[in-house]
Amino acid sequence: MNQARSGPQHIEPPRFALARNNHALGTWLIQLLGVTFIPFIYEILEGTGLGWSEVAGSPFGMNGIQVLNPILISVLAFAAGYVVSTKFSAKGAKWIWTLPCAVLLLAIIWDLLVFHNWHLIWIEYFYWDHPGADEGAIGRDLLTYPVLSAVAYSVAAAFVSRPRSRPAGPANAVS
Repeated sequence: MNQARSGPQHIEPPRFALARNNHALGTWLIQLLGVTFIPFIYEILEGTGLGWSEVAGSPFGMNGIQVLNPILISVLAFAAGYVVSTKFSAKGAKWIWTLPCAVLLLAIIWDLLVFHNWHLIWIEYFYWDHPGADEGAIGRDLLTYPVLSAVAYSVAAAFVSRPRSRPAGPANAVS
């Protein structure tokens, strides 16, 4: 039943490869958006559910909440990265950290060029030096916590996608 065709044959371009790349980019962007919102979801749960805040306090004190927040945000993001990477094939999840880190780095460089003050960068992005007096630094909440979340998410994805060693046995023995 095979009949040879005469004349030049038309070869279709690989359309599905482009569709897969667009799908991968869309998946990466959805994960990026989700991982960026983890700190904000945590802050809402912390304030409404637990009643803790940097002004009202917590059982850990005013400075304790500054230590507790990054730890819990990291744990939540690691858990999210682990679940998403085990349930779905999220190959780009290991690289979620790149865009938030680049944005934070650009913000720090900008502030350094404009203000020439490392102390200002420290208190704006990493440590709030007025606990209990007022709300925390906006740069920390909008940039540093999402970076922390993205790094923890990516570490979990890398942990899940690492190559697993095969157990030694007769079937795997090298001859």
